[in-house]
Parts: sequence; structure tokens; C-alpha cells
Amino acid sequence: MKKINIKIDKNVFNEAYLPYMFDYSNKVEVYYGGAGSGKSQHCAYKILCKALQSKRKILIIRKISATLKDSVWQLMLDALSFFKIYDDCKINKSELKIELKNGSVFLFKGLDSEKIKSIQGITDCFVEEATELTFDEFTQIKLRIRTRTPNNQILLAYNPIDRNNWCFDAFHNSETKDNSVFLLKTTYKNNRFLPQDYIDELEKMKETNPYYYQVYALGEFGSLSKTVYSNWKVEKLDMQELLKQDLELCCGIDTGFNHAYAISISLVDKENKIIYVISEMYKRGITNQDAYEWICNNGYGANQFIADSASPRDIEELKRMGLRVKGAKKGRNSVRNGIMRIMDFSVVIDESCTNFIQEIMTYAWKKDKNGNYTEETVRVGDDLMDSWRYSLENVLGKKKVKFLTVRI
Repeated sequence: MKKINIKIDKNVFNEAYLPYMFDYSNKVEVYYGGAGSGKSQHCAYKILCKALQSKRKILIIRKISATLKDSVWQLMLDALSFFKIYDDCKINKSELKIELKNGSVFLFKGLDSEKIKSIQGITDCFVEEATELTFDEFTQIKLRIRTRTPNNQILLAYNPIDRNNWCFDAFHNSETKDNSVFLLKTTYKNNRFLPQDYIDELEKMKETNPYYYQVYALGEFGSLSKTVYSNWKVEKLDMQELLKQDLELCCGIDTGFNHAYAISISLVDKENKIIYVISEMYKRGITNQDAYEWICNNGYGANQFIADSASPRDIEELKRMGLRVKGAKKGRNSVRNGIMRIMDFSVVIDESCTNFIQEIMTYAWKKDKNGNYTEETVRVGDDLMDSWRYSLENVLGKKKVKFLTVRI
């Protein structure tokens, strides 16, 4: 096995990460901080450089398998192109596997896959969005890396969303943290390649959403404002059992392009006052056609959808494609009233709905200039919350609507 030699100008990297690019002395490395800091890209570049130097078997992880393709899989493909070795690699898109010319292998897995337990010979691991995991899952990952290959490492990347998350106690709490773990905090200010409009959006959060600004701009563990919902929990839902109960299916859409296009799917048990959030779509830069295809491919094409009535053109376009969709009822206090109705229910969110979980965790009431909470929500990062509220307006309101049964 020969080492692959590649010459890359150090000026193409962010300076904050350069000292650690080839440092393999730490068993666990944590890269945390704000959005747009380049931390995930650094992890991708680091493990790729390592795999080019010697034969490695690298496991790349997200909590949920369905989130791999649009995140770390694409991140690594971009890294291969950046290093100009894409065409020299064996890329298996169906198995999510990449093999380099020197025999190094990258395997992409979600922790919801049973196959991960049978993988042998892992030398390194990169965990993206580590806050999605539990501490037990992180412990299991550490136990998987037990080869005699030198310089074994686990790299973790995340935004410091909540002090109640296990990452805070494991890596940041002075009383409980593991002092052997390497920590590097970075923010958007450490990424000199960010476009100005992205920087402007982050800095605007200082006024529009102080919590988001604290976490995603400053890269600090957030002190949550008065969050809207506290009546929720996360579970791994048994869809087949839920479907046997003949619950009411609720489907909502909040269209978008520059901001996220959001679709939420829920099942409502009105008798026991439980809402089950079973599926989501959350993507930027997609069209109504893309959304329609996702709806049909996931078996929801025959069902009624409720969308943002402020987007009549999108609603008409979706109708012409064949979707049963109508605009949400809006009016004075419609947001507050919809929220109040949801608060009367217990909410159970399937663990696969990672974007929904993040939104409901940070969905907060707005403060006025005197620091008092108002009855208006902070209008940032609420795309799924809006689509969810739209979807529930008939079922939780006075009008009874019978929805078709979802096909899964």
C-alpha cells in the first residue's frame, strides 16, 4: 500500500484549524461553535488527509440514516472534489461507501441501522451533529474503535444547542467533563470563505432571535428564552402500531426556497389527546415539483394538505400537479390560537424528525423592548412549526375532517 501524495496550498484552509489538521494525539476531538464556522468541513478534510496517508476504515455517523445523503455524504463528496481525487475513488451511492486508491474506506451509517453493530476494524469515526445522539450511543461508538492501527480517533462536530444536552456535561461542564478530550470552539468569524449575505443573516439574529444569535453566531451554549412548547417528547415510534389505531392524518406545508421548504406529517389521537409527529421534509433550494415528488414517494399523495395561504401561487401550482391542498385560515391571533390548541395535547415526535425536534426546542415567545414576553413568536427558524400548525387547524379546531389513511 502506497501513500497518496497531494500538494495543497495551506491558504485554502481556515487558519483556526490548520494546527490540528495532522495532529492525531487526541483520542476524542470536539469541534463545536456557531453555524458557518467550517467545523464539519475541517473534520471531513482531516479524516480524508489521514486516510490518504495510510489505510484506514472510517465510520461517518448521523443519528438517522435518512439525513446522511444531504449532509455528511455530500460533504465528503465535495471534499474529494476539492482534493481533485473524486474520479480516482470507488463511490457506491447505494451503499454509501467510498474507497480510495490506497484501500482506505469510508462507511456512512445512521445509528438507526442495525448493521452498524456488525462492522469490524473501524480505525476512526466522525460524528456529525453529535448533540442528536445520546450519551449511551456515544459510548457504544467508542467501544467500536478497538483496532491496533495507530492514531485511532473520534471527531465530533455540533452547535451548542442546549445545556441539558449530554454534550455539555461530557465536554464543557468543569465538574463532569472528560479533561482528556480536545475542544475547539469556532464561529463564523473563523471562516474567511463565507459569503457576506450569510454573515449578515447571522448578525441580524442579534435583534430578531437572541437565542439563535447566542448559539449559531456566538457559538455559546444557549440559555433558552421562554419556549412555546413544553408538552413534547421524542421516541422511536412504531408506525405499524399507530396505523392500526385509525388516527387522523394531518399534513402541512410551508413553502420556501431561500428559507426552508417545510412539510410536517402528524397523526392525531383526539380521544387520548396525543399528537404523533411521524415525518418531515426540510430542505432549502427546492421547488414545488421537488416537494410534490417527496410527498408522492413517501405515500402521502392522496391526502389533504394545508399550506400557507400567503403563497397562493405555490398552492395553485401544487394543485395543478394533482395535490389536494388548500390555504390555511389566517386572521387575528390565528398563530396564538393554533398554539393554544396544540398545548392541550401531548406531543410525541419520532426520533427521525431531527429538524422538527430542533425547531420545537428553540421555538420561543418574543420579548418587547422592556424585556417582557409578548404573545408573538420569534419569526426565525419556525418553518416546520408553521407547517405543523397549518396541518392541525381542522382537526384541533371545531370542524371535523376525515383524512385518508397514510400508506407506509
